[in-house]
Formats: sequence, structure tokens, C-alpha cells
Amino acid sequence: MGATGRDSSVATAEPVAQPDPGRRRFLAGGAAVAGLTLAGALAPGSAQAADKAQDRHSLVGAWLVYVPQPDGSTAATVQLFHADGTTLFNQNGTANQGAAIGGGLWARVGKDRFAQTMLVALYDPNTAAHTGQLKIQATLTLDATGAKWTADGRISVYTVDGQLVSQISPAPAWATRIALEPL
Repeated sequence: MGATGRDSSVATAEPVAQPDPGRRRFLAGGAAVAGLTLAGALAPGSAQAADKAQDRHSLVGAWLVYVPQPDGSTAATVQLFHADGTTLFNQNGTANQGAAIGGGLWARVGKDRFAQTMLVALYDPNTAAHTGQLKIQATLTLDATGAKWTADGRISVYTVDGQLVSQISPAPAWATRIALEPL
């Protein structure tokens, strides 16, 4: 300790000049613009992703899918195809089955043909108990406009422990692309 009562081995810092507040705002604004520009370029909803979604030979985008049911009715669902080869869809609930979200993978197998495999967890609508799963396998064919597809597929129903209960094949479906409609 020195004569002042302070430890002389501790370095003391000189006062640091504070940056000009105008410069600070300028730098923060520039960083914000750069961040927004980078986020826009990388965001899934960016203009580049929208352009890719409108590629008439691509599934990338949102689709309204129609699936005929055994009772003669037609179920509708929204399905999303992502550029990374993943797909998500929602399944509306019925009297015998709760609503569910399904997910899976898709890949191009020809110019306008695609394969997909999806899994859906099944639940009892009254108890929310897990009752099994569906596996949906299909080959999708885009029409020449790229605005519609048809599918031939197979739906397999499994118990919670993975035992096959039944299969529906053929399991047809068709879809229309959901178009961006700016105001």
C-alpha cells in the first residue's frame, strides 16, 4: 500500500472520452439497417424465398390439399413444403380423431414428380391420449402450370407401439398452390 492508502499494484485507468451521441445514433442506425438487410436476405419469407416458391417446377410454398375420405366426403388441409426438403401440414380433428400436426420429408424424383413421407401422431379427441400414428407415403405430380398437383399414395395406420393396423392404398389427393395476394 502506498502513502495514499491505495494498493500501488492496481493500475488506474485514465478517464475515457465519451463518444459523441450523434455518432452513437449513426452507428446504431447503421447496425440496425445492416441487421435488417441481413435478416431479410436470410429470412424464409424473403423475396428470394418467395421467388423460389413461385418456381413452377418446385413444391416449395403453401398448398391447399384435398383428400377423399372413406365416407365420400373430402377433407382439406394446408401443407407447407420448405426448400430444405421438409414438409409440415395440419390435420383437422374429427369425431373420432383429434386435430394433429404432421411432418416429414420430400424430394424431387423427376422433372415434375416428387416423393414424400410424412408422420402424424394420432390422439383421442376426448382424452388427448396418444393412440398411434399415420405414415403417409406419396408420389406427387405437378401440372404444367405448377399451380396444382395430384398424388398417388398409401396411408398406413400404426398403434402406439408401432404395430401396423391397416393400410389405405391407393390414397389419392390433389392440391392447389396458395398464391400471394398483396393488398
